[in-house]
Amino acid sequence: MSYNLFLDDLRQVKDVSSWIELPLVSWAIVRSYKEFTDYIQQNGVPAIVSFDADLAEEHYGVNWEEADRDGNFEKLNNSLRQKTGYDAAKFLVSYCLDKKLPLPQYYVHSMNVTAKKHIEMLMERYRPIAEKNRKK
Repeated sequence: MSYNLFLDDLRQVKDVSSWIELPLVSWAIVRSYKEFTDYIQQNGVPAIVSFDADLAEEHYGVNWEEADRDGNFEKLNNSLRQKTGYDAAKFLVSYCLDKKLPLPQYYVHSMNVTAKKHIEMLMERYRPIAEKNRKK
């Protein structure tokens, strides 16, 4: 089954169209890290995924830019009680590597520029590895 997955705690797909052009396809919408991981474990890897970074109230107002500048992005992200879109991207990469599957096409529609950059860097760093290890 092929499907497309939109991860965002608040917004609908149409709400992000003013700053990112997502494909005009049907989207399954999940609102949290847990919903994201559960959906993938039940349905497999989506054809397309779009990530938001901040998925809980505690993520808003965090100084991600300063943490990134100080080299503490990962440390700050790991200190939060609620998992972020970056954690969801790490789960997806790990899942694909474990199952020997390619990474899906992805977008990052988050307004959090720093976390967006880290999600993109993570996905691009592991894309060649996932392609190399994929099941033939």
